[in-house]
Amino acid sequence: SRLNLSGCDGILCLTKKCEAAFKVKSPRSNVKHIPWGVDTRMFFPNTKSSSEYFLAVGKTGRDYRTFLEACSQANANFKIIAPDWSMKNVRIPPNVTYLKTNPNVPDGTISYPDLRKWYSNCIATCIPLHGDPEDTCGYTNLIEAMAMGKPVLMTRSGALDIDIEDLGIGLWIEPKDSQDWAAKIDYLVANPKEVEGMGRKALALGTSIYNSTRFEKDVVR
Repeated sequence: SRLNLSGCDGILCLTKKCEAAFKVKSPRSNVKHIPWGVDTRMFFPNTKSSSEYFLAVGKTGRDYRTFLEACSQANANFKIIAPDWSMKNVRIPPNVTYLKTNPNVPDGTISYPDLRKWYSNCIATCIPLHGDPEDTCGYTNLIEAMAMGKPVLMTRSGALDIDIEDLGIGLWIEPKDSQDWAAKIDYLVANPKEVEGMGRKALALGTSIYNSTRFEKDVVR
C-alpha cells in the first residue's frame, strides 16, 4: 500500500521495470535500480566446453513440461534439480537425470559444493520459463551461471535487463517452443568453441558487474 511505502526512505529495485513502478507508487522515497550480484568467491568457474550434459536448476516460474519435450528431441544429456510438483504429469526421457528437491529443506537435497561441480561440468545452464513479460524468475540462476563461466539458454524474458544474446553469453528461447529449445541445444553441442567464447564473456560480466562487491558498493552509495 502507499501508506506502507511512504515509510520507506529507500527502495532497492533489481530491475528497471520495478524501479519505474515504485517511483510512481512511492514518489517520496529514494527509489533506485541496482543490478543484483553473487559472491564470486563461492564459485569455481570453468569456461572449458564440456560434452557431458546441460543443467537446469530452479523451481519458481519454471516450464519443465516444454523443456522435457525438448530433451526428448535433442541429441544430448541433461540434469534437472527441481521439486516434484513442477514435474507433475510429465514424462522424464531416458537422457534426463532428475534430482527431486526436498520441499521442507529446498536446498538440502544436494550440497552447495556438489551443485558447484554440477555447474562446472555442464555444457550450459538452461532456464526454462513460462514467458510472462513481467516475470523476473531465473535472475539468480542467470547470474550464478555467469559466475561459473557458463553460457545460458533461457526463455525470453521481458522484465530482466540482461540481454543474453546482445551480450554474447547465451541464446534466447521462444516461450512454449520445445523445437526451439532442441535446436538451440543441438547448436551448442555442435559448436564447442562458441560455447567456450560465451562462457568467457559470461564470466567477465560476472566478475566485473554482476557480483556482490559491486552490489554492496551501490547499495551503500
